[in-house]
Amino acid sequence: MFLFSFLLPRFVSPWAEGITDAGVCIVLIFIGTIIGLIATNDCILAALFSMCALVYNGIFEPAGVIAAFIGNPMVWQVMTLFALSYVIVRDGTGETIARFILTRKSFQKRPLLIIAVLMLTLATAAVFVGVFGALIICFVLLKSICKEADIDPNSQFGRLLYLGCFTSACVGVNIMGKMNALHWATAQFFIDGTGVDIPPYAFSLYSLILLLVFIFVYIFSMKFIFRCDMNKLSGVDLIQVLGTENTKPSRRQLIPLLAFLLIAIYTFFCGFIPDGIPVISSIKGMENIIFGCAVMAVLALVRVDGERIFDLNEAFTKGINWPICLAIGSLATLGGQLLADDYGIKGWLVGELGSTITSSSPLILLAIAIVVSTILTNFFSNTATMYIMSALVASLCMPLLDAGYNIVVFPVAISTSAQMAYLTFASSGQATLLLSEKNITNKFIWSSGLLVLGLWMISAFVTSSILLML
Repeated sequence: MFLFSFLLPRFVSPWAEGITDAGVCIVLIFIGTIIGLIATNDCILAALFSMCALVYNGIFEPAGVIAAFIGNPMVWQVMTLFALSYVIVRDGTGETIARFILTRKSFQKRPLLIIAVLMLTLATAAVFVGVFGALIICFVLLKSICKEADIDPNSQFGRLLYLGCFTSACVGVNIMGKMNALHWATAQFFIDGTGVDIPPYAFSLYSLILLLVFIFVYIFSMKFIFRCDMNKLSGVDLIQVLGTENTKPSRRQLIPLLAFLLIAIYTFFCGFIPDGIPVISSIKGMENIIFGCAVMAVLALVRVDGERIFDLNEAFTKGINWPICLAIGSLATLGGQLLADDYGIKGWLVGELGSTITSSSPLILLAIAIVVSTILTNFFSNTATMYIMSALVASLCMPLLDAGYNIVVFPVAISTSAQMAYLTFASSGQATLLLSEKNITNKFIWSSGLLVLGLWMISAFVTSSILLML
């Protein structure tokens, strides 16, 4: 990290015409930051190193780099999501919602529907409690379901249930919630590289579409490719498995949840609000970040049984994950500089690779983005995979934007593919939870698990190809 960020910029010269000395520095600092994130797993340390390196190498003035890191709108969006999510997690709202969904009578004793609802419920739980919280709930729930249905957890069917719920939770965090902002940071590379407008609602909607298609493909493959006997689930009554307690949110849980959903609705539909309408236009002008702050300010005034349900001091002190906030600030800043026209890096990448890849078909670039992201994330940090692939692909997308293609699908395809990480313990933190389960063997992961990755790449490519043409 120190070598790439501070020493090598003094010795490495531009390797192509048009690349400036500052461009070389930015590339090396970006590489050093990624290495730091992987080697130390310390986001704050990597962010501080990159901040100092940008000033040391003359890219930023001290005040400018602080404003770029801490004042980045994306960082503030993450902070508000963390603060609100803290209260939701603290009060157990995510588990209550999961129980509420799973205990609906219309879902009971219908095998295909039960699996679909399970996968969607785990994706929903991941939105509210994060992927680790969702997976902890998931594995406890699956053990109870397998026992109730007399399903051997070591059977192909049992293992595929575990893997299906795992992948749904991992991709689900891409849709909304506190971790969604971390993934949405991939869009910043495309915003900086092409100037395209990528509304958060579009990013979330496309992520949801990719997940829904994959769930359909996954259940179809369980029945017709893996030949699982799903009829055992027809005798399962999830109401009996889960009980009837804690299936409806209390007022203390419901009010913060409604605030969370209000922000989500605003995020989805802000782009459709017409201009020129009094009051509403002013609300639209607040944009996502300030609107979220306003909702939290109002929420802090609400009391239930005489007690405040949302303490801003507690939420901002205990709820905000500062390492992630600083990591987003550093990578978003570096990505913006990396793809700026002034430094020649984007021009060089477009000249070397862009015409070759994009001149024949944009689908080639899309396929490369999905396949490489899916493979790389299983042997490399999934966060690093997201940002490296986004930086590279974003630099090549300008011709596609000029041709009228919907390039919003690229950051979505990359960030969701980077979550399909479970082949090795190095894949991701959540992979450790899956691979530590006694019924998940290496043989299963490297046979059926590989096939599932192939199914993901095919479904993601076909779905993204359709969205690309819209």
